[in-house]
Amino acid sequence: AINSDRPSELTLAFLKQRDLDGQWKVDPDGLITALDAKYQTDPGLGTLFALIELTHLQAKRYAAQPELAASFDLSCAVYSYLFLFDPKVAPNKGYLRPNARLAAEFHNRSLSRYLLYARAAGIGFSPGQTLATANASVELKDREYGLAFAPDEISSYHLAYEYAVSGLDVTYTVPGLGVPLILVREAGAAKDDRPEERFLTRVRQVLAATLFLRIETEPATGRGGRRVYRSRLELYDPMRVNTVAVDGMTVPLETDTSTPLAWMAAHAPAPQGIKGLMDPQALQSDQGLYMLQPYQKDKIPVVFVHGLISSPMTWLPMINGLMGDPKLRERYQFWYFSYPTGNPVLYSSMLLRQALLNARATFDPEGSNPAFNNMLIIGHSMGGLLTK
Repeated sequence: AINSDRPSELTLAFLKQRDLDGQWKVDPDGLITALDAKYQTDPGLGTLFALIELTHLQAKRYAAQPELAASFDLSCAVYSYLFLFDPKVAPNKGYLRPNARLAAEFHNRSLSRYLLYARAAGIGFSPGQTLATANASVELKDREYGLAFAPDEISSYHLAYEYAVSGLDVTYTVPGLGVPLILVREAGAAKDDRPEERFLTRVRQVLAATLFLRIETEPATGRGGRRVYRSRLELYDPMRVNTVAVDGMTVPLETDTSTPLAWMAAHAPAPQGIKGLMDPQALQSDQGLYMLQPYQKDKIPVVFVHGLISSPMTWLPMINGLMGDPKLRERYQFWYFSYPTGNPVLYSSMLLRQALLNARATFDPEGSNPAFNNMLIIGHSMGGLLTK
């Protein structure tokens, strides 16, 4: 059902054994309702996996009716979560269950499609909000926000799945559970005058994130006897968190660090290396030290300094590779120094020195942070000369 318009052979066999394959062809909605009722009284993995596939297919069939399609997408997300974590059917921890990864893929895709619907329909988060599924409801009790910026500072979000990356030789993703996002924060969105703002890009900040929907597997009873799955919306920064705990299990998050980086590059002002050489005064306002993500005191800074007739964009493939390595991004944060290369090297080196001293005064005034003391600077060509 992931990549076709029919259920898998496993689900078709399940339906044939119960003489239900004919109903799938003529009344799929009724079949889903019947299987849902069966699961409530007699939980089983076969029933649950059939529900996952059938609701996923129905969501695709109802594409012309977005609200109805979204209810089946959310159903699929719930069923696949139950397949993975409902103690009524989940085996002992540590047992590698067949179709577990496939269930995670269904969960991620259906939740992604629901997010696209929510964005188009203007549905935002509010505590206690109830969202309809095909045969139940999902209640968003609260939200856990593990990002550096407040939710109201984010101006827009995009799904990493929406884009194909070009210009980078490798796209770094890690399979897991959740939906990788691109979060956009326009410059000046801060609600207070935080000193670290001066080291963030002046146009917009682009952050990678993963959305995880934590669902209570035992539903409550709502109005009219309708089942309600209480849930919590959780957002994580893959530069800080790679896993979540669910019922004592460590679950990897689905992460994508390359697509947000490529999105940032695609929406950034065009590099002006020639202009920086011929008319450095024109780019004076853009020179300085910048951070790709907000400062993290436990990580070693790595500062990139570009060369003649160049720009920080030169470093994008290298930064992509470094950020894509979970061990490296666990230990390092990535900054860059931008300067018009028409300026004298000694003048640019003075600007770099002052910028680093300002960063230290802002983030480590006592000079006691071992991560800051272990800073690395990588320079290319003229950038290497002024760094030296």
